[in-house]
Amino acid sequence: MSFETYDDLFEVVSEQYTAQKYRETLDLLDAEGAKFPEHASMIAYLRSCMAARIGLPEHAIQILSEAVARGFWYGAETIRQTPSWISLQGDPEFERLAAVCFQRQLEAVKDPKMYILGPDELGPYPLFFALHGNGDNSMHTLYGWNNLIDIDWILAAPQSAQAESSDGYVWNNQSAALRQLVQQFTDVGNEYQVDPERIILAGFSMGGETALRLALIGPIEARGFVLLGPGGPTIDDPEEWLPEIREAKGRNLRGYILVGEHDRTIPHDQIKRMVKLLNDNGIPCELEIIPGLRHAYPSNTLEYLQRAFNFIGVA
Repeated sequence: MSFETYDDLFEVVSEQYTAQKYRETLDLLDAEGAKFPEHASMIAYLRSCMAARIGLPEHAIQILSEAVARGFWYGAETIRQTPSWISLQGDPEFERLAAVCFQRQLEAVKDPKMYILGPDELGPYPLFFALHGNGDNSMHTLYGWNNLIDIDWILAAPQSAQAESSDGYVWNNQSAALRQLVQQFTDVGNEYQVDPERIILAGFSMGGETALRLALIGPIEARGFVLLGPGGPTIDDPEEWLPEIREAKGRNLRGYILVGEHDRTIPHDQIKRMVKLLNDNGIPCELEIIPGLRHAYPSNTLEYLQRAFNFIGVA
């Protein structure tokens, strides 16, 4: 069995894990995982978990040791609450690796990263300020939207300070997230000349919910928002957004929401309800369903973004 994408591999891994086929899952990850180096940290984590599940604690710890040696780390919640690692708690080598991970987690919280791609010449240029999903990171955001530099946009990808692992960051504390993002937005303006009339706030998954809140509340004066597979606790209950939606009315804000046809992690009916609430309350918003896509970035992002930019009026 061979896989072209990490999503395809992860889907089969999830199915086998649910069926308690732990040995088969480990063998599959050993055979296919190296094809996806951008997900090496997660693959190492899954391999270690499977090794522990089939009664190979020394092998599980060795896999973790190799991951830590490569610079990866897993946060306190993952270390202590992963069911597969319960049997490893208290082992001297496991505890040594845990201590290294905890220190790296503290350092990540202190210094949240942001990656920026943009034209070399002086601007001003339009800005696409894009947030990663929960459990993801800003490097994947760059990969997801990198075609933007082909049309002379600044692409800024801030990374949350709420760190769960070396490649997994979350936006769970929304108040802290918004404060951080306002500061990072300011940092972009200090480095690049930004066109204030063409600022787009964007986000994938929980980053989509966060970007929408940032746009509606208005600490950053954006022209519009682009959300890909937006998800989160309040996306599931669109009526909770009514105060923020009504507050944003009259600010000339427009939005575009993209959802994968086969995205089963996102409640499609609730997304449609959200789009209706936005339109009914004076914030024009378009919904586009991407054929064949699951909860992921489409391969041809520029095609969808150009339609989004035309609708918002920043093309």
